[in-house]
Amino acid sequence: MASRQFRLFAVALVALLVSNLVLGMLSFVFIRDIDQRYGQLLDRSLPVLNEVRSLSWEITQVQRSINRYPQFDARGREALLASRQRATARAGELMASIKTRELADQFVLPLQRLDEAQMEIIAASGRWFERIQAGELDVAQQINLTAVQPAYERHARILEQLAVQIEKNGTDMNVAFRADAQRSGAIVLALATWPLGAGLLAAALGVAGTFLLLPLVSRLERD
Repeated sequence: MASRQFRLFAVALVALLVSNLVLGMLSFVFIRDIDQRYGQLLDRSLPVLNEVRSLSWEITQVQRSINRYPQFDARGREALLASRQRATARAGELMASIKTRELADQFVLPLQRLDEAQMEIIAASGRWFERIQAGELDVAQQINLTAVQPAYERHARILEQLAVQIEKNGTDMNVAFRADAQRSGAIVLALATWPLGAGLLAAALGVAGTFLLLPLVSRLERD
């Protein structure tokens, strides 16, 4: 009897040790997976979204500098031309950075359209600047109305659509990661609490067995 109890105790102890080992390994794997996924979310969606918003600002600065040019004197116009030049250079840098990002396939076409729209507005801005240098303000303003502003509006629409898509993709990834984390947590919790469940089951069986044996013991005593 004692030998059997010892074997049961040894089996229970080994099972507990194995479950703890498995629990530790699974916890490590789950935590590392969640860390990698959230790292992917942070490294891909958020930086690109920030760059897209910054690109919108710089292109807006280009368009505003052109629109406001006739309203200023010579000194103010020089400042606007300098602002246009800086914004143009910065917009090019941001576009190049966005194109090097690892994005999902669904962003390939919108990004291509955005690049084309940006080249269109930069080209129109360049033609406007050439007329300004030639002293042809009226011709420059006509280029602004017929080329720069339509290109800017198209660029703004594409840019906003891309920003919404990137933001939605990041939100969807976050929802999926949270669901995975909840499932992983449920598995870890089940492994962590099985000894308690086994103990409660054993106690319940012991109590039930005791109540079932009491009538038999009483009958034997009467006999």
